[in-house]
Amino acid sequence: MLACLLRPTSGDATIDGHSITHDPLDVKRTIGVVPQDIAVYEDMSARENLVFWGKMYGLAGAALQAASTPCWSSSRWRTARTIA
Repeated sequence: MLACLLRPTSGDATIDGHSITHDPLDVKRTIGVVPQDIAVYEDMSARENLVFWGKMYGLAGAALQAASTPCWSSSRWRTARTIA
């Protein structure tokens, strides 16, 4: 929760003055969130993986579309159902 990858069911916390519920991107910038492993879920398509991870980082709607489309269109994953 403190890395803003999961939303708390109640309450809030602040890191360097940034709320984990109201300012998750500022919290991530402050603490430098870098996953240990790059997870790719084999039961999801490449596009579904991009959308999933975008949502995990707080993106939605037009922002999610804007962030995932360049990754999707410039990759060789466009025709793949899964990433091998």
